[in-house]
Parts: sequence; C-alpha cells; structure tokens
Amino acid sequence: MIAPSRIIAAVLAVAMLALATAPLLASADGNANLRLYVKGRDVTGIQITDTYEIVVIGADSGTWTYKYYLTGDNLTDANPLVGTPSQGNISETSFLATVTMPNAVGTVELVVNITQSSAASPTWQTVTKKIEVVRPVALLCQVRNPTTTDLSAIPYKVYVDGEETDNSTLELLSAGSTVNVSSAWYAKDPREGAHEAIYTFDVDGDGMFGSNDDLTVSYTFYTKDDGTNWALALTVALGIIVFVVGFLLVRRKNFR
Repeated sequence: MIAPSRIIAAVLAVAMLALATAPLLASADGNANLRLYVKGRDVTGIQITDTYEIVVIGADSGTWTYKYYLTGDNLTDANPLVGTPSQGNISETSFLATVTMPNAVGTVELVVNITQSSAASPTWQTVTKKIEVVRPVALLCQVRNPTTTDLSAIPYKVYVDGEETDNSTLELLSAGSTVNVSSAWYAKDPREGAHEAIYTFDVDGDGMFGSNDDLTVSYTFYTKDDGTNWALALTVALGIIVFVVGFLLVRRKNFR
C-alpha cells in the first residue's frame, strides 16, 4: 500500500544564548581495590539540573552506602551541598547522582563517596569530577507544516561545528502549524566568530538521520568575546536572519 505524500517546509530563525556527554572520568582515593567512575557532562549551564551515572567496581559484597555533593567557590542555589549531601544504599553496580548547578559561572566539583561501615575496618572510596558551569548559547529552529496532515514523534539531532550537541523528539507538528525547536549549546570559552548549527529531522522514521527523505536545515551564527571568559553575544546583521530552507517531499513509513 502506497503511503500518501506529505510536505514539510522549514523556516530557520537564528536566536541566541547551551549537550555533549563526557567520557568516563575518575580522580579517586581510598581503598585501592575499589573503583568509582563518573559518566556525564564536563560542561553544563547555570541552574541546570544534570544527572550523572556513578559506576562502582569492587563493591561486590556487604552493605554499601553512598553520598554525593557539590563543592566550589560560588555555590549559590546549587544542590546538594556538603552539609546536606544526597545519600542512600547501593543496590546495583551503578547509581545516579542528580545535581543542580549554581546560578553563576565557574568551576564546581561533584564529590562522590561510597562506604562499607559494617566491615571490620571501614572500607571506602571517593571520586571527584570537575564540571565547568557556563552561560549557554541557545539555538532556535522554526519548523512549519503547511499541509493538512498532522505529523508526530519526529526524532532530531543538533550539531554545532560538526559535533552532536543535542538530540530529542518533536512530539507533534500539527497541520498548518509552526513549531519552535530550541536547543542549548554548552561551550567553555568558544572561539570568537562564525559557527555552524545543523538540525536534522528523521522525517521518514527510518532511524537514519540525513537520508533522502529527512529534513536537514543549517545556518551560521556568531559569538563574540566581550572581554570575559563566559559572556557571549550573538552578532547577526539585521538582528535576526530568516532562511527559507525549501520544501521537502516525504513519505512516512508508519503512515497508511
């Protein structure tokens, strides 16, 4: 059965104001037979709540507890802190640490400790992860559906200068509607000048981004260093530039 054709037009607008994941990192002390690794972002935004995965190796028996907290020079509105750490029991080979960053830029450290207090002599290990807190660069893409057919569950990815920075799903693009798709780019001291942002929508639902029936829109935005290590200004001639990307004829495999 041949699926009906549908058309998507994308209109891309440039805006301003920051996800890449970091590799495993461990800077630890304590008992040598224990290992802790932290999986999560090295750079994040002010007042962002992030979740980090803590991988535990060597705590195979006994009752283990954990606690974690943030330290740093400026921790206003950050959570949890050393005086009120988050804590609990370890029941798997990993657990999640959810932290809220401060409302100012700077460097913080996530400190994680695990302990087996029931042992003859307490067994423990501590790991710290350095995290840079920055002001984000926000990117905006406007997607318009001029047809009479609703579209839903469209996965998309975002790239800045060739590196994937975000991915999510556009839940609904109603017939005749225009939807703003925003994304945050977290970068510590990005180079001044031009950068390329690319949004790729898996319109045909085949799980492959950038295939013939997908929609890819791109534009150039600019950052300017105003003399500090964090402030970014988006400089665009005429303020906001709108690119008409064109029309894309698509067939959704799941539409009958």
